[in-house]
Amino acid sequence: MKKIELSYLIGEGNYTWLHYPDGQRYLTSKTIKHYESLYLHFIRIHKKVLINPAYIKEISLLPGSQAKAVVLKNGQKLSISRRRWATIRPQLQKAV
Repeated sequence: MKKIELSYLIGEGNYTWLHYPDGQRYLTSKTIKHYESLYLHFIRIHKKVLINPAYIKEISLLPGSQAKAVVLKNGQKLSISRRRWATIRPQLQKAV
C-alpha cells in the first residue's frame, strides 16, 4: 500500500478500496468506518464513500435526476446520499 495522499475510499462490506490521485487503487481488509476514524478531515458523502475534500472540483446534479454528486479533480463523479446532503452541505461548499 502506498503512503501518498488518498483522493477517496469506497467501502465494500469488511473491505475498503483506497483510491489514489494517479488512478491506482488498493483493496484493504479494513472497513470504511475504520478509515473514517483515521482521516477525520475526509467527508462521508455516502454509506460507502469517504472523500478527501482537497480533491473536490465541484458539486453537480446527476443527469436526468435531482441527485447530487461530487466531481473530483480527476473527473470522477461520486453520488451524494440524499440523507447526508443537509449535514455535509456546508463542508462540501467550503471545500469547493
